[in-house]
Amino acid sequence: MQPGFSSDTGHSFASFLLGAVQSANRGLSPLTSGFRQPYHALYAQDDWKVTPKLTINLGLRWEIIPSFYEVTNRMSVVDLDAPNPGAGNFTGALTFPTRVNNTYYRMFGPRLGFAYRVNDKLVVRGGYAMMNTPPIRNDWGYDGFTFGYNGNIRVS
Repeated sequence: MQPGFSSDTGHSFASFLLGAVQSANRGLSPLTSGFRQPYHALYAQDDWKVTPKLTINLGLRWEIIPSFYEVTNRMSVVDLDAPNPGAGNFTGALTFPTRVNNTYYRMFGPRLGFAYRVNDKLVVRGGYAMMNTPPIRNDWGYDGFTFGYNGNIRVS
């Protein structure tokens, strides 16, 4: 025994190089998730010159953000209303839905802006907009829907 070690001696990687491995673990993750998040939007804007010094901008953006999905239907959720055959058909079961929520078609975002020419060298501009933020993946958060598609192999 080495001082300070209760059950191990040496270095595990050195034991591996010498072929004296006692046990090993291998994480198993056969899943490459294929999440998709569609996004559709239309935008229209027009400018009105109210006076020679003042211009008004009016616009409207319409966004349609459907639910995200996994391309091979490997996304699982707990559905509290689904009967569970493994529990005497009591409600609450693991399901594999195609989509997890409905598409919302009423995301309208008005835009209002102005430009006012104070003099030939100074223009004051301003604007207002109502913005919607879709759930953007950026490779975080969605893999929680795929628990169960992984494992760990222990070799002694």
